[in-house]
Amino acid sequence: PLRPYGIVKINHERCLLDLPRDVVRCTYRPSSVYGYVGPRGRIGLIVAALQSILENKTAHIFAQPDTLRDYVFAADVGRFLKVKIMDPPTTSQSHFLASGKPTATLELIALIERVMERRLSVRFELSADNTMSNSFRISALPDEWESTALETGLSLTAMQLRDSLLLR
Repeated sequence: PLRPYGIVKINHERCLLDLPRDVVRCTYRPSSVYGYVGPRGRIGLIVAALQSILENKTAHIFAQPDTLRDYVFAADVGRFLKVKIMDPPTTSQSHFLASGKPTATLELIALIERVMERRLSVRFELSADNTMSNSFRISALPDEWESTALETGLSLTAMQLRDSLLLR
């Protein structure tokens, strides 16, 4: 990892390895999680872009246009973790939670514009620490994992955000 939060995640995983072998350890590594979490929640690229369209503002994107990310809908992560909590594994496990379908920043913008049926004004802030691509092979994902299609997740997130902005 190149950024502090990634380093902290790796350090947490290393701490788990120090536990006695008979302790069941479960590690979940979600990729770029998106979704609307409310007016005070952290705003990532997707919600910021959707909000910019709804408010007719310019979206400031801290990535290269061709940067690849593997976006995963927050509700999918929640459903998967719920199943694991309700029926805990008896052996230690580590899971990548991703879509297995990398999406370039420009491709994401085009998809957002299609879902919203509006153009998005974009300004790229070419930040050196956030331009490395990341994606995952489908074979690296758990068998029981299901990922919502990006366009569907964008539509659901947009509806939640639109409803929230109407309530302000």
